[in-house]
Amino acid sequence: MLFLYAFDFYSPRQFDSSRNLYAVFLVLLFSISLSVLLSYALFFRPIGRKILLLHTTFVFFYFFFRGKFLSGAKNHVRNRFLLVETSATDLTPETREKLLEHGVILSLPSNGEIPPATGPGKDFYIVEQVEKLKENEIHRLLLEKLQGKPVFTLAGFYEYFFRQVAADLVDSRFFFEPTGFNRAMRRFPMAVKRIFDLILAVVLLCLAAPVMLLTVLAIRLESKGPALFRQSRTGLHGEAFTILKFRSMRNEAEESGKPQWASEDDPRITRIGRLIRKLRVDELPQLINVIRGEMSFVGPRPERPEFDSQLKIKLPFYMFRYLVKPGITGWAQVNYGYGASVKDALEKLKYDLYYVKNISFLLDIEVFLKTAATVFLAKGR
Repeated sequence: MLFLYAFDFYSPRQFDSSRNLYAVFLVLLFSISLSVLLSYALFFRPIGRKILLLHTTFVFFYFFFRGKFLSGAKNHVRNRFLLVETSATDLTPETREKLLEHGVILSLPSNGEIPPATGPGKDFYIVEQVEKLKENEIHRLLLEKLQGKPVFTLAGFYEYFFRQVAADLVDSRFFFEPTGFNRAMRRFPMAVKRIFDLILAVVLLCLAAPVMLLTVLAIRLESKGPALFRQSRTGLHGEAFTILKFRSMRNEAEESGKPQWASEDDPRITRIGRLIRKLRVDELPQLINVIRGEMSFVGPRPERPEFDSQLKIKLPFYMFRYLVKPGITGWAQVNYGYGASVKDALEKLKYDLYYVKNISFLLDIEVFLKTAATVFLAKGR
């Protein structure tokens, strides 16, 4: 189940036809290998080879065709987003587009009668602004909520359904709520996280040393210049630090001296650079940043100070992402594709704020699992 979750078999985006077969193969490879190793390590009765082969074949085809079936079935199950005292036209175009990707939008009539559903699905009551509601409407919605029906403010719905904090839809009062955001300030969990980061970084650095050495040789053979790339990034509480990466672009990538957004198919990326980006090998030197205490394994990705100065003006609450240490991987990285614009930065900020608000050991484990799947499916940028 852990491997299935890591490879997005429980995600709405899980059924990518080009990767479904490969993902099923990897899930079975890892889970069955682990099962066999455990059975021998714990001195259980060895699994017969014929039984193992039969089991593997059956499960492979089961998962594959189950994925194909659910891929078609999910298109017939639609969520209904019931807007209270507002209409779809009152929503921002970005919010409207995002809701329509996952269901249909309906305005709830003033009499409160819900239009009958035309098929299977789930209803979500969404209140854009509670202040606009009349007292009898508030009481009616509270009764619905007490009966177990999902009733949310628009910001609350974003956090529940999309697992984001809608930075463009909330004001400062949202951050004074008693739940969330205070976890990032607790010393003890941060101390435990630091110990875990330090131990894991030292172990991985020792294990990855041969891969790092081969990467250095490959980079130096393909293009002139140092294999290690150093760049100033913004860290905890906005303090600058020097990040370490394997160079994946030409040495003269910024000859003009002006910082440039890196795009997904950036022509400045070398052939070796494209490969190590896909496999996330270019991030391995950041283990040294983790040992130094400048970064953590999980956290918002650190941005360049030149871009931060622009983004904090255009995006509300942008610098809140630096309430925790930046990470090698993060909640935004495993949920959103490569970003190279202000619009992309806003979407990633929503995920980063969700992480800061809900930071926990289990959430870190979730990010680790999804990062591992990203590496093995070569979904890096």
